[in-house]
Amino acid sequence: PHNIVSDNGTHFKNEKMRQLCSKYHITYNFSVLYYPQGNGQAKATNKILIHILKRTVETGRGWHEKAHNALWAYRTTMRTPTNATPAELVYGTEVVLPLHVLKPALKFASLIELPLTQYQQKRLMQLNLLDEKRLKAAEHAEAYRQRVARQFANSVIERQFKVNDLVLQSVVYLRGRLYGKWAPNWECPYVVKEALPRNSYRLIDAYGVELTNPVNALHLKKFYA
Repeated sequence: PHNIVSDNGTHFKNEKMRQLCSKYHITYNFSVLYYPQGNGQAKATNKILIHILKRTVETGRGWHEKAHNALWAYRTTMRTPTNATPAELVYGTEVVLPLHVLKPALKFASLIELPLTQYQQKRLMQLNLLDEKRLKAAEHAEAYRQRVARQFANSVIERQFKVNDLVLQSVVYLRGRLYGKWAPNWECPYVVKEALPRNSYRLIDAYGVELTNPVNALHLKKFYA
């Protein structure tokens, strides 16, 4: 690939990945820290899988035994953004569930009765239409994303800051940073050094030291001295 975008996890953000991208001339970009909306579909998918596992696993140690079933359920369920199942977009046809084998539905029963040559022709036609189906799914997903973005924009008042503004940054629970129950929710203040696209900012502390990563305005608020 020419470009890779990932979150700020240490399994992505490390020296080996930097060397690999440098070797193959790959541009590597990180999503803005503390901005989960920019971290892609992976987190949303994981949330769904965790929800399924919570309902099927009786003990905390048995989740790996149910992971296959959770993935099967996810891959064979219609997804609203694409208006298709993940399996359908990969294989070009609906998955035949075990229930359909024991008690075939009408559409599957008609396929079973087809001669082999006709079934092969029908399957080839499905594969030929797969690219078109994927394109329609991508268009549907983009329309869904824009609709959700409009609804979010109408319900949220976006915070905006100017260079040299004093701001507080929300305290988040990161690996290696433990806070007690009575710990503050906001830290510093910082000074806005630079405004970036998508309402993100580069900050410096009272000593002029710049923070490593930019922070989205969702996790900043104005500080009044």
